[in-house]
Amino acid sequence: MPVLPVLVVAVVLMGGSPAAATGSPEPAVDGFDPIGIVREPALRAGEWRLSYRYERVRFEGYRDGTKRLSVGDVRDDGYLVIPTSLTVQAHRFSAMFAPFDRLTLSASLPYLNHQMEHKHMGPGANGATLETRGVGDLMIDGTVPFIRRGTQSLDVSLGLSIPTGSIQRGSYPMRLGTGTWDLVPGASYRGRSGAASWGLQWTGVFRMRENDQNYSVGDQWEVTGWLAWRWADWLSSSLRLAWNESHDIEGADPELAPALSPAMNPRAQGGSRLDLGPGINVALPRLGRQNLAFEATWPVYQSLNGPQLEEDWRLMAGWRWAF
Repeated sequence: MPVLPVLVVAVVLMGGSPAAATGSPEPAVDGFDPIGIVREPALRAGEWRLSYRYERVRFEGYRDGTKRLSVGDVRDDGYLVIPTSLTVQAHRFSAMFAPFDRLTLSASLPYLNHQMEHKHMGPGANGATLETRGVGDLMIDGTVPFIRRGTQSLDVSLGLSIPTGSIQRGSYPMRLGTGTWDLVPGASYRGRSGAASWGLQWTGVFRMRENDQNYSVGDQWEVTGWLAWRWADWLSSSLRLAWNESHDIEGADPELAPALSPAMNPRAQGGSRLDLGPGINVALPRLGRQNLAFEATWPVYQSLNGPQLEEDWRLMAGWRWAF
């Protein structure tokens, strides 16, 4: 588990030890991180933060390892139903509250829309579009401000993903939830000097058991770092780099035929990806501590357990309100 190196590096950089929280540094305009950061900083006692995020992710084209494949290459592997593209949209609603300085509680619930284009191979082959939509898995989380040293900070988090999303329809990528209760730990380091701010965050998702369909989605983790610059009191820009690692599905849904489609093959769901992308934060001071933010990322490296659809791009926009 790579959380330990993150903690060690942060402690060394900060040259301190655990201390009581007296507030959090402002990593971007009006104290907001880039919108692509999963876990936001711990709040002061009595503070609230509400947010809405819209995310759109596009998958198209195939990879096996780092090698690109055509639909013909996938067909030659014997698959008869081949997804050609997948678009995932997520509307995520979140709320955070700090009952006291040493603890921030949060809850997040997404509404998801998955659309997948298919090609059916063989005589009379044609195409089809499948769609699933609905509520995803609920996540509840607690964040503790572990270290505060000047304008640098280290938060540690522990969350629980609750299986409120359906797993009853479609291939693995089309399902709205995992069907399992999952542990979601994390650690976040943040720093600031003048108009510059930066951060490093690790977060993981670890499945505790199989779901009632006899499988569990593979464990996942991400390490992401960012740099931001405040151009004015109301405007900042950022650049973020993220390494994502996901494992294949453990077990298999007996109702799916792994030889029929790559999207039904539990051994073709994991891989590694390095993302890079810019972001922008715009403060809305006339409306209190409100913020609009945008970010776009593109993979600069992918190695997938394939054949598997590769990610093309990811867009995120959001609104946040602290009070």
